[in-house]
Amino acid sequence: MTAITYATPAPQFSDLVSAFYLIETEADIVAQIETAGLAQLRFILRGTASVQPLSGVKTDLAEIGLIGPRNSASSLTVDGPARMFGFGLRPQGWLATARRSASDFADQAGDGRAHACGPIAHAHARLSEAKTFRDMIRIAEKYLAIVASTADIPPLSVIQAIESWLLSSPNPKIADLLAQSGLSEAQAQRHCKALFGAPPKLLARKHRALRMAKQITQDPCDWQSAADSVFYDQSHCIRELRHFIGLTPSAIRSKARLLPVRLASADPSGWPVDFWIDP
Repeated sequence: MTAITYATPAPQFSDLVSAFYLIETEADIVAQIETAGLAQLRFILRGTASVQPLSGVKTDLAEIGLIGPRNSASSLTVDGPARMFGFGLRPQGWLATARRSASDFADQAGDGRAHACGPIAHAHARLSEAKTFRDMIRIAEKYLAIVASTADIPPLSVIQAIESWLLSSPNPKIADLLAQSGLSEAQAQRHCKALFGAPPKLLARKHRALRMAKQITQDPCDWQSAADSVFYDQSHCIRELRHFIGLTPSAIRSKARLLPVRLASADPSGWPVDFWIDP
């Protein structure tokens, strides 16, 4: 039996974290496909785990695993019995935790003891002793408050401008980003890579695929007409979804499960909902 529990962050942490989650299993092995998405900080409290881009090299996660923004689908394998607590890092959360450009760590996983700031080892020790998911969240919030208080983070207006651009259209155009934000092309490139782990064109492609996948799960009968409006053709749509989601549209319809917590309440950031997919 495998249980995955989610919680939205308190308002004061919503600029740092997308969602908290706890994975618990008594099974010998659990495999999941994860879509391209935000950076993650994961604490392995029992068992072991590994991550692997669908066309890349497998990496064993350290007890404290820092995973950079993912620009392609990947697989997560958990060897149980296991217990793993983690949370998605939004751009401010990434900079507070890692203190480096997100593009330097994109599609990579490393040891949080070496790459994350603040009392990360102490947080892991306390999480190992925590009895409930709520206790784990409180420990994570204390850690986040410490690292955020000393972080050098760009103005929130820059992050919001890029997020607003991504949400302004099912198929974001770079010209619209420059017009809406007032950034030069060089500034847009630099900020998108530092904050989101990808240049604007790749970032737009990723969000286009995530939004398309979300739409397929919500309206599986009419995805073709929606795809025709934002992709060159259906084969282009299928290629992009395979790369960023890890599945074809038909497989998404039958297998994808949206994070329950993100469906249960409105996400004020408007970020596309992440996916965990049973292979």
